[in-house]
Amino acid sequence: MNTKQPENYLQQQDSYLAAKPLYGGDSNKKKLSMTGAVRAQESEHLLRLSSGLGNKTADVEENHIPADLDGMSASISSRLPFNVHHALQLELDYYEGHAKRLMGPKAVPQPDGSWDVIGFQEDGDQRPQDGTLG
Repeated sequence: MNTKQPENYLQQQDSYLAAKPLYGGDSNKKKLSMTGAVRAQESEHLLRLSSGLGNKTADVEENHIPADLDGMSASISSRLPFNVHHALQLELDYYEGHAKRLMGPKAVPQPDGSWDVIGFQEDGDQRPQDGTLG
């Protein structure tokens, strides 16, 4: 994950707030993202939130298996200066994703041939988190 910094949004202003809805017709993906940044005295803070729903569709070669997808992410970045030469930087990232599939590969390759797949169901979650303090 790559956390944006408050200065990416603040530049010559003391606050920034934006919301952006997105839609992708090929995957029926709906996403809403919100970004807020503020400069308070000498410190700068940034909060980014995003949430989405959609489907992954199969391609012609069947490399992509159809799936229902949803997820959300949040990232926080703060910079707290102590003096001209030293500052404390805090970054936190969180992602939560869910995928559900009712179709899968037709066969699973094995060293002695392949196994035919009769049924397939996947219902999985991801929750990676990352943080730095420096």
